Amino acid sequence: MIIENVKMENFLSHSHSDVNLGTGINIILGQNGSGKSSIFEAIKVAFFGQGESERKRVVSYNSTMANIQVRFRIGTHEYEVYRQIENKKDRETTRSAALLMDGQKLAEGASAVSNEIQNIMGISKSAFINSIYVDQGQIDSLVKESPAERKDVFNEIIGLKNYDKAFSEVDRIVKGMSERIGQYEYLTDDLKKTNDEKARKEEELKNVILEENKNHLDMDQTERLKDNINEKHRKFIEKTGKLQSQIESTEKAKKEMDELERKIVDLREGLKNLDSLKRKQIEMENSDLYLNGDKITLIEQSLRQIEDEKNQINQLEKELESLRESAKEINSLNKRYSELNSKIKEIEEKEKEREQTSEGNYKYINLEKEVGKKLSEVEKSKKMLKEIEKSLPERIVSQKMSFDDVEEEIKKLRTEESEKASEIATCSTVIKRLTDEITKLKAKIDELENERQCPLCGQELTQEHRSRVMEEYRTQIEKSEEEINSNKSKQSALRKKIENLNASIEAFSSNYVRNYFKINDDISRTEKEINSMQNDLNGTRDAHIKYEQILSFLKDSEKIKKEFRELESKMSGLKGTVESLNKQDIPEKINARRKKIDEIETDIKSNQKSYSLWQQGKRSQDFDKLKKAIMELKVEIESYLRQEDSLKDAKTRQDSLRVLIENANTEIGKLKEEINQFGDIDRELSDINSRYSDLVERRVNLTGQKSSLNTSIQDLEKNIEKFKGDLEEIERTKKLHDFLVLVRKAFNRDGIPQLIRQMALESINSITRNLISRFNLNMEDIRISDDLDVDIMQYGEVKNITQLSGGEKTAVSIAMRLAIAKYLGRNISTIMMDEPTIYLDEERRNDLREILQYAMKDLSDEGIFPQIVIITHHTELETAADISLHVSKVDGRSVVENSSY
Repeated sequence: MIIENVKMENFLSHSHSDVNLGTGINIILGQNGSGKSSIFEAIKVAFFGQGESERKRVVSYNSTMANIQVRFRIGTHEYEVYRQIENKKDRETTRSAALLMDGQKLAEGASAVSNEIQNIMGISKSAFINSIYVDQGQIDSLVKESPAERKDVFNEIIGLKNYDKAFSEVDRIVKGMSERIGQYEYLTDDLKKTNDEKARKEEELKNVILEENKNHLDMDQTERLKDNINEKHRKFIEKTGKLQSQIESTEKAKKEMDELERKIVDLREGLKNLDSLKRKQIEMENSDLYLNGDKITLIEQSLRQIEDEKNQINQLEKELESLRESAKEINSLNKRYSELNSKIKEIEEKEKEREQTSEGNYKYINLEKEVGKKLSEVEKSKKMLKEIEKSLPERIVSQKMSFDDVEEEIKKLRTEESEKASEIATCSTVIKRLTDEITKLKAKIDELENERQCPLCGQELTQEHRSRVMEEYRTQIEKSEEEINSNKSKQSALRKKIENLNASIEAFSSNYVRNYFKINDDISRTEKEINSMQNDLNGTRDAHIKYEQILSFLKDSEKIKKEFRELESKMSGLKGTVESLNKQDIPEKINARRKKIDEIETDIKSNQKSYSLWQQGKRSQDFDKLKKAIMELKVEIESYLRQEDSLKDAKTRQDSLRVLIENANTEIGKLKEEINQFGDIDRELSDINSRYSDLVERRVNLTGQKSSLNTSIQDLEKNIEKFKGDLEEIERTKKLHDFLVLVRKAFNRDGIPQLIRQMALESINSITRNLISRFNLNMEDIRISDDLDVDIMQYGEVKNITQLSGGEKTAVSIAMRLAIAKYLGRNISTIMMDEPTIYLDEERRNDLREILQYAMKDLSDEGIFPQIVIITHHTELETAADISLHVSKVDGRSVVENSSY
């Protein structure tokens, strides 16, 4: 794999950066905090996204979206990976991702792209980070961890984690199978018990079927007997019904005979009053009231008409008086109407002026509200600022530092922190060297006890000479120990200083600082807006004042308009009343009605006899009552005439009923004799029905028992089949179990994984020795164990890597990284290192530069590692570069400049 291009948009401190890389040694230079490491971070995020455990903000603080594009080549194929990161409410997620091969889409979506990247590279994300990609300050992380952690990393790198997972899964399956096999005897016992239970149920079923057949025969016999009794009972009911019908008919005829007897008596008594009723009718029809009744009714109607005419005259006289009052009221209202009409016209003018000034007034009110809102925001922001100032470094407020000043201060602090860390590393190197010297001196002191010659001058050792040499050694040890203590004290002071520097960096980098400057900017911008709005407010003030004056004038306008409308409505109503009454000609109507009254009175007096009866108190109601009494009398006479015919009919019906009753009594006697012959048929029917019901209930119970037994037998048969299937399955499981036990043995730690581990270690050791020989490090041999512990043969002495100097340790770590990458690298041709020299002094950096410039350049030229990418802030490494890139900060944003050698 060769990485050719990296594009970043709004990623960390890069707004728009385009980075071109090539084969050979690529050196990316820049000051601390310039954004160099962001290039490697972009490559890692583009390839694998952000894991939950390593999630940090990568979208620039002034943006909500970051875009990354990486172009790389593997063999003859060109790949492009895209990833878009979105920040929502301080949570970042991959919004979209895609992987293209030779311009064709290969994968889409965050997980799909990450998985496909691992497929085409042939290594996992973890292996990539532990071999190909070396993070800042992590060049020797492979040898610094504990043995167990290093072994886990090595197993992950060479893919043994999958074997461990496979072994664990097979072990889990084998244990599960063992438990299943142990159930064989229990299942065999359950199968025998179930077969016995089935035989018992089948015998019970045979007995139930026999009893069911017997019950069926009893039911058939009982049903035939029941049918005979039912037929007999039907005939009994038929005869009983006929008897009841005859009795009811006889009783009805007797009752009718009694009623006819009473009717005949009443008819004979009523016919005695017929002559007296006829005489009374003649007397009523010849009375004065009956003969003059119609004329009395006409007189009453005329008198009522006279009363109606008098009422109409009174109404007309009231209307005439109302007409005069309305005319007076109209005259009195005309003056107020004129006054109100003038005020209405003045109001309409003011309303037009209000419309003209309303826009300016509306603008003034809105501006006034907006200014108040903005002032409130400023006041709130200032209070917030006061609170934030309490959490800021004191210098930011006291020295009135700008955001750029703070950024510059952070750079200075980080540079100083890096320098202090380098000093600590130097002290560690000195302490290690002095400790080794003390160890050697103590060994020499022990050796002097048996030495005969002085190791310094070669002379024979006397006791005095030996004591003097040993004293010199002890003096050297004391000086070395003093120097060690001095360096440890210096380290302690430096670490304290670094803690203070880190605390300062954290304080200057905190969200409080960002919020402080953001709120300050917001306050300045808002105050400018307020000043602009105040000018606009002054420009609309006159319109607002005029509008308020108009509103004051118009405050009673609705009351005046309402009074005007009511007055106008009232005058209109009065005028309508006057006009309506004038058209009616009321005086003429009054005279006409008085004349009508005179004519009616004259007509009444012309009927002297009738008028005299009316004066005596005779009224039309009396005439109506008389007519009604005559009518009722006529009806009664007619009724008596009809009763003579009814009397004859009643006598005839009475004779026929006597014959009917005699015949019915004869029939009733015959029916009673026939019914007595049936005996106690109801009890006989009840007994047979009860017996039949018992047999039906028994049949239902037997059917239920048979169904239940059949179901139980079927369930038992299913269980038997299941037990047989389970036993067969256990037998198959046992065969598979025996096979998997052999597989588990092959995949335990001493099996195939151990072979793979040994092969990998042999290959990595061989490649590392080859690389070390190219680095000219005066090392005769190197051996790497399976927990990545490293021993070096140097000057004929075996040393652990912890005994090497910082530069040697870094060189060995680089060789190991390259060896592991080469071992894994079917498709990997790239090694990326971020700040490998961060803790090295100048001498060690020069050593590394020579390694890069000569040995690693040879590796690149020979195609062993065609592409090596290194990030550093040490410019002396630039001389080793084939391609050099410079990263710097401009206005807080990272800028990348490409140049080649």
